Amino acid sequence: MTADEDHALIVSQVGDAMDKSNLHGLTVRESLLEPVRTKDVYPSPGANASTGEEVSVWLVLEERKDGSGYKIVYDDGIDRFGLATPGKDGHPPTVVSRSHSFFFLFEGM
Repeated sequence: MTADEDHALIVSQVGDAMDKSNLHGLTVRESLLEPVRTKDVYPSPGANASTGEEVSVWLVLEERKDGSGYKIVYDDGIDRFGLATPGKDGHPPTVVSRSHSFFFLFEGM
């Protein structure tokens, strides 16, 4: 999948709700990024982030411009969006929830 295809998938799911805000007062329009490849971690059951599986995903949304907030990523290998927390102590962000729906994760942030 390309960055353009990933962006088109999100836009098709969000539709005319680009300006709807979530519980943190963010809109999709203000926090959506041009998709970029990055590394995230899928933690192993019962493990901490440092022992999880590192995967290549598309970073598509950041809650805060400085990278300190929640993130939404897209894993084209399993066709799922993921809600991720910022990485700590040099570790990449950790995916804490997955869904087929970008908007479901955005509303739940």
